[in-house]
Amino acid sequence: ATTSASNSLVLQATDVDSNIAHAVLLHAPEKGTLSVKGKELKVGDTIPWDEAAGGAKVDYEYGGEGDDDKAAQGAQFLDEDSFTFGACDEEGECSKEEDGAEVTVKIKNGLQADPISSTIAEDTALLVTLTGGRTTGEGGGTEAAPDLSFAVVTPPTSGALYQCVPPQGGSTPCGGTKACPCCMPDDCGLTPLAAADAVEDATGRVLYKPDDDFFNCPTKAKECSAAVAVGESVSFVYEVRDADSRRSPPATAEVWVKNEPDYPYLRGPREFDAEVFQEVRLPAGLEIGDPDKDLEKWGVTISTGAEYGGFVYLNDKIRA
Repeated sequence: ATTSASNSLVLQATDVDSNIAHAVLLHAPEKGTLSVKGKELKVGDTIPWDEAAGGAKVDYEYGGEGDDDKAAQGAQFLDEDSFTFGACDEEGECSKEEDGAEVTVKIKNGLQADPISSTIAEDTALLVTLTGGRTTGEGGGTEAAPDLSFAVVTPPTSGALYQCVPPQGGSTPCGGTKACPCCMPDDCGLTPLAAADAVEDATGRVLYKPDDDFFNCPTKAKECSAAVAVGESVSFVYEVRDADSRRSPPATAEVWVKNEPDYPYLRGPREFDAEVFQEVRLPAGLEIGDPDKDLEKWGVTISTGAEYGGFVYLNDKIRA
């Protein structure tokens, strides 16, 4: 059962020599209520047997608030409740009180954050909308509420997460049913979100930006966190919070970063002196590379300049 909704239960029993006619409530729950079609059950009340459902159908609704400490820690279960029922067969024989079946109801956290997955190309920013809310009972659905918000539990394993804030100086109207556009991190100088930071956007939007040149990060001159291998994903963890500081169990947001091809590069001196008919070595510091490491053959063009004419001879050992 959950703290925020009515939950349907089916009570089951068997009889060795007759059919079950109905169930009977022997001990009522202490922290919640049982009902059938909206009518609250009292001790001694009978519960109709539903052959199609395979037992007696009742609705349980938790009436407590749960353990505040557990709720503040985002625990999956916040409390327990119990009740006892017996059964009567078609001959009028009923189970004795000491033979009744005790049902233990574990009270789940009524706040829930949803696991999500997104895809992005490297060197671009991704708008991620966090989802979750209060559980609605059967079906496992959730609904948002004004007193609920999101918070980061664990930042991304690579790259950074940022608040969604309107562009600086922007005049685009927003609010109500119209969401504000988000300013891109490089343009706004935003500070990455850290563990326990609250998400400020009312609709739960955050921006994720991978490390620059995500798949070849170590080749960059600037410092960046360790690149994630091709085929792996980046993830961060978030939660739902209410106005009383209760927290949902954490959920994982997964972001798959697609590799974008990188061009080969030539670094080092672009000009050098040479004498006619003299063998000249290429200058030191000339570096040729391919970040993707997927080229099968190199090709290098060296020009003498149109005003001089002539030609350049490449030693066979350095031809590609």
